[in-house]
Order: sequence, then C-alpha cells, then structure tokens
Amino acid sequence: MSVNTGIVRLLEEHAEAQVRQIFNQVRIDGTVSAQMRSAVFCVFGYDDELQANTVTSTCQEALGRKFEAYPAPGEPLKQFVVIREDISSFLRLLDPEWPGEGSYSKSPRELVDQWDRALNPVPRLLAAGTMIENLRRKSGPKDDRDPHGYVWIKFPVEALKGTTQDAELCNQGFSRWMQENAKVVAIAPEKSDEELIPAGTDIDQLVSDLDTYKNVILEGVAGSGKTHTLEALKVAYSNRTSVLVFHPSTSYEDFVVGLRPNLDSFEVVPGPFLRMCERATRDPEQNYLLFLDEINRANTARVLGDLLMVIEPSKRSTVQVDTGAGLDEPLEHWLWQTKDFHTVLTDSELHEQSKLNSVELQTSLPGDRRHLVVPPNLHIIGTMNTTDRSVGTIDLALRRRFWWKTQEVLAGKRLEVALGKDRAQELEKVIAWHEHVNQKLNDAVGPDARLGHSYFFTEDATAKDIAEALVQQLAEIAHIFNLNAETVAAFFDDSGTRLPNEMRLYAHGRGLGRRFLTVPSSTTPS
Repeated sequence: MSVNTGIVRLLEEHAEAQVRQIFNQVRIDGTVSAQMRSAVFCVFGYDDELQANTVTSTCQEALGRKFEAYPAPGEPLKQFVVIREDISSFLRLLDPEWPGEGSYSKSPRELVDQWDRALNPVPRLLAAGTMIENLRRKSGPKDDRDPHGYVWIKFPVEALKGTTQDAELCNQGFSRWMQENAKVVAIAPEKSDEELIPAGTDIDQLVSDLDTYKNVILEGVAGSGKTHTLEALKVAYSNRTSVLVFHPSTSYEDFVVGLRPNLDSFEVVPGPFLRMCERATRDPEQNYLLFLDEINRANTARVLGDLLMVIEPSKRSTVQVDTGAGLDEPLEHWLWQTKDFHTVLTDSELHEQSKLNSVELQTSLPGDRRHLVVPPNLHIIGTMNTTDRSVGTIDLALRRRFWWKTQEVLAGKRLEVALGKDRAQELEKVIAWHEHVNQKLNDAVGPDARLGHSYFFTEDATAKDIAEALVQQLAEIAHIFNLNAETVAAFFDDSGTRLPNEMRLYAHGRGLGRRFLTVPSSTTPS
C-alpha cells in the first residue's frame, strides 16, 4: 500500500522540542483539528492469523487510506500499523461498546490508557509512537500555503505491552514507511536548542507529571505565565477543572468542609475539594484537576489540615460505588445531596472496604458520612510566586507531598521564537533590554528577581506599554530586594539596550522611605 504524502520535512531528533512548543500553543488555541493532522504508528500483536486478517480487512474496508498495515519481517503474528484517524474512532470500529472518548493528543502514554479500556477483538498494542503532520499556522494569503508541504515530527517510540525489540521494530517500520511513501528532507534548527527553543512549560509533560505525581507545584517569578498555563490545562482536561485563588483568609472550612449559616441555623457545606473528590469518584475513567492559584498566600498547613496523608499518591484509593446509586443523577454537581457523597464513607461502608486509605473529617456530612477517600484521578496543581517575599512559604511536610516544577522566564531568542518574527521585530528594543536586565538581576540578586515575560503577550500592547509595565515591575523588585541606586541606574545605562522614550528609574527619598519612581530619562527629576 502506498500513500502520496508529497514533500515531507522530517524533523531531526534535536528539533523535536521546538515543534512540541508550537504543538502545545495550537492546543491552547483550541483549534488543533483545524490546524494539523496527527497519526500513530505502532506494532500490533495478534493471537493467530485469523485475528490478524479480520482486524486488517475490517479497518481497511472502513478507514481506507487512513489505515495501513505491513507484516513484520520474520514475525507472522506482528504488524507495523499506521493509523491516520482519531484513535477512539479506530477502537470503536473494532469494539462498538468501547467506553472511551476521543482525543487529539496521542502520546504513547495516552494510547495505552485508551487501549486498556478496550475489549476484544482489539489486538495487543506492543509499541507505539506518534506523528504530527502539516504543522504550520494557516495564516496569510491562500496562495502562500503549500498543500504538498508537510512537517512531520516523530515522538519517541515506547514499548508498551511489548519488549524493547518491539519498540525497535516500530522504529524500523516507521523509517521504511517514510522512505517508501514520501520524499524526505531532514531539517534542523538554524541554532542550538538552548538558543532557539522556548523554555516555559511543556503542557504535555506537565499533564504527564500530574498523572504520575498527582500533586504538582508550579513556581516562578511574577509574570512568567503560571496562571496562563491554566488555559492549556483546561483543554487537556476537557474543562473537568475547578479553580481557586488562595488568600490569607482561606480556611479549612472554605476549602474542605465546614458549618455555614442558613437563615436561623447552621448547615454542613462541602468545599470545592470535597466536591472535586466526588466528581472524580463518580467518573473514574476521566482525570479531574483542582487548580490552586497563589497557594502560598494562605496558611496551607491550616487550610489542608488532615488531608496531608490522603493526598499522597500512594495513599489514594478507589471507592467501589453502587452503579445504581445516583451516578446517573442529571443534576449539576453543585446540586448533589451531601448525604449521597460516595467519596465520604460511613463507618459501615469503610468497614466493608477496610483496605481503603481514609481520613476522618473534622465535620461530618449528613448521614454520618465522615471518612474521606481521595481518588487517584483527582490531580492538584498549585502556583507560587517566588518573587513576592511578603507571602508565606510551604512547610516541609507539605512540600514533600508535591512534585515541584519551575516556570522558566522567556528572554532573548527564546522570547522572539514564542512571539513570532513580525512581533519580535516590532518589540526588538524592549526584548533586548529585558534580556539585559534579567541577566544582571540573575547575577546580582538571583533568579527570583527576574522580570517576567507575560507583558509581551498582552493583546494590542505597544512597545511603550510593555516597557512601562516592565519598568514598574523592576521598581517593585528594587524595593523588595533593597537594591541600591547605583545598581538600578546600571540597568538603563547600556547604550545598546535603551527603552522607548528612554524610560528609567530614579531613587526618591532616603533610607526606609526611599522609593524608585519611573520617569523618561529626558525629564529632570525634581
């Protein structure tokens, strides 16, 4: 079987991260199906030749050129397969009762997760990788687009239910397939990864970390895009998310469960954590996300209280619930009756499932429900601003329950790539000054003193607008870290990195009363 794929540019191994960054951005835009096509290449294992022939003929008849199967050399019960179709459609073709949902994000990890939910006659998935084609923004005049030009990226092949030899067989099959079906032109970045590839956060990797560690802290300086990451996570979790902003008044009663006034009495009101546990428990096939913005602005030890043990990955448990006990309740989740919560057990229910890890709530729900079980498909991510020294820190007991990731600042070439060529040229002077100042701040103070990059992505912001915002942030950093006037002046004295209108800071006042104010350098401070 041969497919005319036109001219294909196969990205070399070291260019992969650059394209993945673009892929993540497309996913954030929410238009992945319109902007690219993706496919999987894998090795199938069959029980016998009859099963192999049945699967192959069924798929070729239904999917046509979207399904290609090649016999593995010397392995009659193995096939190299290319599926240019959403994987859920393929699985549903083989098993109409398959319960999974579609996804355009086809990492090998997600493939095996979907395969595990499928029943016979689906063959064994021994190894798999993913491909992305036509990875280019569909902008500009129609005539400028080349319908025969494709960019392909090969994600790493993983041995799933097979062996390392199966993974190698999958790699070899992909290489042969490319040679037979396309004219391949290998391309690589003009500069090294470190110079060209944006840093930031790889959303696919972040979702993978959440799946592995369950609890993640994303820390970074002000303006590094931590909160913006939420938009990408909403796409990844199909909006199965709940967002809270922690503040000094946030309490255990707000977050978990507590008594709240209702007319002339008090009633037990479950907080967002309990409700997310219930949503995840009632839908065990999907992952749910609790997003805690500015987590260190609250007294976290007090807010989380007795949850410290049961939120650990090894202490999560799956509650066996009665499928007829209100799981198909049509009401929205905020209208669920607390006496019916499946994630909070009574004494007798806990006794029947004695192997569950649970913690006794400080306030019981109606119906003597008091033992909370945290499901494994509830993921928690908190964000922390590392610049602000006025907020609290996370104590050691809580720190070890979370996997820590740093949201890096984009600067220089990395920022130019993320902004795009035209926008980068428009903001050339501000980008150069931003990189210059961040290098000096990193050397003189440390990484927590750097300026963020989020101002550059403000819609319709001019170079002057961005410069003013950056200088204002620098004024706050100078105050927080008690920088002297000479150090601050040096940020503006490099003739090669002058800001629009030559804005700068000058010190007003002395000692504890000193503040840094913003003025154009052409203005004489009074």
